[in-house]
Amino acid sequence: MRRGLFCITLCVSFCIFIPTASAFTARTGDDLVISSDEVVLEDLFIAGDTVIIDGSIEGDLYAAARTVVIRGSVRDSATIFATTINITGSIGHGIHAAAGELVINGMVQDNIVVAARTVSLGGDAVIKGDVIATGQKIIVSSPIEGYILAAGNTISINSRVRDDASFAVRNLTLQENARLDGNLMYVSEREAVIFPGAKVAGLVIRRIPELQEKLRGIFPFVLIAGVLGKVFSFIMMAVAGLAFVLIAPKWLFRLSESIKQYPGPCAGWGALVFFVAPFGITLALITFVGMILAAIASMAYIVALYLSQIITALLLGRLLLGMKEETDRPGQLYGSFILGLFLIRLVRFIPGVGIFVWAVTVLFGLGAFVVTQMKMKPSRVT
Repeated sequence: MRRGLFCITLCVSFCIFIPTASAFTARTGDDLVISSDEVVLEDLFIAGDTVIIDGSIEGDLYAAARTVVIRGSVRDSATIFATTINITGSIGHGIHAAAGELVINGMVQDNIVVAARTVSLGGDAVIKGDVIATGQKIIVSSPIEGYILAAGNTISINSRVRDDASFAVRNLTLQENARLDGNLMYVSEREAVIFPGAKVAGLVIRRIPELQEKLRGIFPFVLIAGVLGKVFSFIMMAVAGLAFVLIAPKWLFRLSESIKQYPGPCAGWGALVFFVAPFGITLALITFVGMILAAIASMAYIVALYLSQIITALLLGRLLLGMKEETDRPGQLYGSFILGLFLIRLVRFIPGVGIFVWAVTVLFGLGAFVVTQMKMKPSRVT
């Protein structure tokens, strides 16, 4: 079962995707550096704890790590998942990123699509395309040659935007150096703060979110339904965890141990599978045979996402209870899992944190499948 699940998921992620692409290089490890005198003549897939790009990538970059720093150049696009992303180099095409913090002070020749807690486009950055961003805090100090579409709690603009600007925001500020050549359209309960000197060439259109007013009247019912839904979800995952503990306790333990021993590679490979697998499934739909494979792979992908949360919860419970050695007592293993699951679900009740916690548990869990298989050949996990 576990080998079948692993093979199907990775088959979709790589065997379908990679043949459609050009040649590529893959690297994994804790600290990975592309030195300033190094040139990668093809697409680069890189996953680890810290990734530093000082050299040149003559293709696309796919990176997943805790920290990604790009001081060199990427000829084509960059797709990045990391806790912290810092770009002072140049990107030949666009950037697609998910991060805790994204800081850009370099050249981006095309569009930026990003989801992050904090997005900062610094004064030294040059953005030649459009910007689509979502995050808690978005700061734009660089000129944007296209339009900007953003959603966040706080958005600050202090540069020139050549096209329209559209926002869904709580606090919007146009600083002294803001210059909007198009229309400003925003949805907010609060009126934008526009400093003296800021200019909007087109219309300024504000819309108050009416849905918020309607929801206030039914808030108690929404709250009760939400709590009951989370309780039901907890029970269902507890039952699923019990089944896996009874069927394959040693396998679950090894998967959780992989995250403990190789957190960087697990996060990196998990991000790669998470983002590439849906793309591979979509490509598989082109042919009839591919449609069958896509249906099977879709089910396997969903199961892997669900199971990944069980693995991560088990590891958390083990760490809290100090369980270091593999045990043949399912009760002890299940107790660790329930403790970890309860704490994870409790933290996910915190507003703005739930989706981040879910992403972390899923990515580490998915990566555990890959790393556990690779541990059979230790030289591959560096």
